[in-house]
Amino acid sequence: MDVIISTHGQLCEPQDCIVNEWSVWSDCSKTCGDSGIKSRQRLTLQQAYCGGKCDLNTTETKECNRKCCPQDCIYSDWTKWKFLYFSFNCSEGGERYVFRRSRAIVVESACGGESCRMDSLDDIKCGHLKCHRECVLGMWSFWSVCEGPCEQKGVQKRTKLIKQTPSCGADPCPAREEEEECIAGCCPVDCQLGEWSMWSECNTTCGLSSRTRTRFVQPMECRGMECSEDPVSEDKEECERYDNVDCVVCRSRIIITGFSYNPEFL
Repeated sequence: MDVIISTHGQLCEPQDCIVNEWSVWSDCSKTCGDSGIKSRQRLTLQQAYCGGKCDLNTTETKECNRKCCPQDCIYSDWTKWKFLYFSFNCSEGGERYVFRRSRAIVVESACGGESCRMDSLDDIKCGHLKCHRECVLGMWSFWSVCEGPCEQKGVQKRTKLIKQTPSCGADPCPAREEEEECIAGCCPVDCQLGEWSMWSECNTTCGLSSRTRTRFVQPMECRGMECSEDPVSEDKEECERYDNVDCVVCRSRIIITGFSYNPEFL
């Protein structure tokens, strides 16, 4: 057996990697068709060292269920009813007319699927020709308002109006209502007013000025209740303040005939 000097300057023997036993095969990815596979794995218990080899696979796959998938027969949509012939033999009696509609085979059955039935390609019924009317529907209406708890999933609906009611053997109208999920609108929030704060100090030290006070205001949202008063968050009023300092209250000029006098009032 070859002996190799390791990177640390010591002698060692080459050792291949060691793996454990294979796991059981997984379930097939398909029940039928041409792409089904299943797999199994095993773990590497010890890596190769000193120049040993590790060319063992840790994953295996193989084909499975590569068999034909059952395919049911698929038909096209029915054509509209068309007058076929006059008959006295309709089961309801009286003067009756025979109507016919048909459909075609779009996909043949295969692999054990439901077979196509030739006797299901034509359909015949009786009706009064003069009064026979097929159902005629109008356009979809607009979607209704979303119904449900606010800001959560709800349901909205729309319908079709009947423009012509079916009669004399015609098929009944198909479903005329649809619904889908929607998110209901925002939740109503009533207007709320907090208590006024204390008035601020007059913002001057001499004479007339103003002072303010504030309060919390929650505005109305989403059709909530309005406030009973103007929802302002700040109020202002005039105020007068004189600190114990020298300040000029007013200055006027008195005119006396022949000379002028300018007094100052402190």
